[in-house]
Amino acid sequence: MLTTGQIAHFETFGFLVLRQVFSQVEVSSMQSEFDAVWSEASGGRPWSGETTESRQPFCEMSPPLTKLFADDRVFGPVEQLLGPNVIWGASGATRYVGDSGWHADDYNGLLDTYRAIKVVMYLEPVEKDTGCLRIIPGSHHRSFKRALRPLDERDSDSSLAPFGVPGSDTPGYPMETQPTDLLIFDTRAYHGAFGGRPGRSNIQMVYFPD
Repeated sequence: MLTTGQIAHFETFGFLVLRQVFSQVEVSSMQSEFDAVWSEASGGRPWSGETTESRQPFCEMSPPLTKLFADDRVFGPVEQLLGPNVIWGASGATRYVGDSGWHADDYNGLLDTYRAIKVVMYLEPVEKDTGCLRIIPGSHHRSFKRALRPLDERDSDSSLAPFGVPGSDTPGYPMETQPTDLLIFDTRAYHGAFGGRPGRSNIQMVYFPD
């Protein structure tokens, strides 16, 4: 369960990195299940490796992965942050090629005042220079987020540099993880990934307050 300090960290900065949540044996099983579900969701078509691809729903297609939704190590922290009446949203999976520009998962402002939490698990080690997810701490707060809106324009046109620097040089915290770790963040916070190798993959789960 989360400590008082961790809860304060999330409320202030909009994210948490939880270390060694799962065992390596559990991770190996999840990685195998990921490959099987991806193949099924793709109709047996092999991934081209040329472009980023996502699949949704994902965990719902696998009894072992479906158990992640309510696993106390996942659901417990989410419930502490959102309150006792948590609504399951959806799951997805992505294989990445290239950068993922700065963006917020607020659905064009629909969730601007409604907090949702995304839990992400990368299936291979990701660090600052190998495509880990970065976050702009505190950008889930409306007053700060408003000033960052120019990043939305760069996400659709990579030639733009709204703050005078490329996306990879925009100040942000690198949420480096091992496959045993979990990322938890407010979907309204600006996040992105830069410099990763093609094929890095993750599982994403979204939760909403009642």
